[in-house]
Amino acid sequence: MNLAILGEELLPLLVRVGLEEAFSSSLLPWKVDVLDWATTDEVFRDLIQKDHIIIQVPLENPK
Repeated sequence: MNLAILGEELLPLLVRVGLEEAFSSSLLPWKVDVLDWATTDEVFRDLIQKDHIIIQVPLENPK
């Protein structure tokens, strides 16, 4: 499964590493690849946008 984290700014390295470690040590029956939207090329973004499922909507005021 590809999990795209959408945002205009780069996903902080420690956050990305933490997510990757958490998913790799989880008991999920499939592999989860964490993708940083800010660094994903346009072709892959188009593929994601054609067939995606939103699992969490953004917070209105995250700060």
